[in-house]
Amino acid sequence: MGKKTILVVEDEPALRAMVRSLLGKYGYQVIQANNGADALRVAQENLDRIDLVLSDMVMPGGLTGSELTAKLQSLKPSLKVILTSGYSTDIRNKC
Repeated sequence: MGKKTILVVEDEPALRAMVRSLLGKYGYQVIQANNGADALRVAQENLDRIDLVLSDMVMPGGLTGSELTAKLQSLKPSLKVILTSGYSTDIRNKC
């Protein structure tokens, strides 16, 4: 069981709620954001307590998961990140 804090960044409310519920069942503290810009603001306010970022790669709001990762890791180089996507095509080069 986890005792860590995870920042979940997902623009789909139902998916964000499901991930929060699942992680919470395993003891993780979850902070939520609905897009990259919101995540950057939330992360800056809580950076000392965030252990992992679980982020969608493609989000509205002008900041992709890859761009968010670069910004957050410039603030906290040791920050671990998992990027996810619901797209079936290879989007890594587009983000």
